[in-house]
Amino acid sequence: DPENQKVSLGYKKEEDNPWVKLENEVPVGTEFTAPVVSITKFGAFVRIMPGIDGLVHISEISNERVNKVSDVLKVGDEVRVKLTAVDFDRKRISLSMKACLDEAEDAE
Repeated sequence: DPENQKVSLGYKKEEDNPWVKLENEVPVGTEFTAPVVSITKFGAFVRIMPGIDGLVHISEISNERVNKVSDVLKVGDEVRVKLTAVDFDRKRISLSMKACLDEAEDAE
């Protein structure tokens, strides 16, 4: 769009789109281990697959109260998470570390 100085990009094959891969390969409820790629005041972003990161909200990090995300996690940490929700329209993914802890405690 020369008028607005914007370029539109797409995928030649739909299956190359990481969001399509996510929808087909990682259903809600899946647990996996993934690296923390960034820390914010409200949580940590975890790399699900190349091109897609999901948020572990501060309230979903631990069963204990977390005041500061950086006190518990740092970039590069490998964490066990559960995919709890995906909003494909807004391209947002919710993850929970707490859900994995709860299930481990139930197994004991």
